[in-house]
Amino acid sequence: MINGDVHEFIDLLSHGFEVVFVYNQKKYFAQGVCPDGVNCELQVDQWEPIPETEGYIWTKKSKDKYDIEAFLNAPIFEGKTFWEIQEETEWVDC
Repeated sequence: MINGDVHEFIDLLSHGFEVVFVYNQKKYFAQGVCPDGVNCELQVDQWEPIPETEGYIWTKKSKDKYDIEAFLNAPIFEGKTFWEIQEETEWVDC
């Protein structure tokens, strides 16, 4: 991961923190939300360029915690998983 430690990135996201990253000239935003403390959801949005469809490009609901393994292994990024792109991914502030 460019500009950061991949394990720190994963740890922050696994606790629901917001992260912004760039892969293949596309900017993504990921976060976890758990409004009632029980029903949690990881969400990934593409910020730039703005996609033609509205809404998150990927979400995963789970009970009591964020399903970080689902995020790491889902083919979200042009058919590739986060593990496949992480070396080419830049962690940015916004």
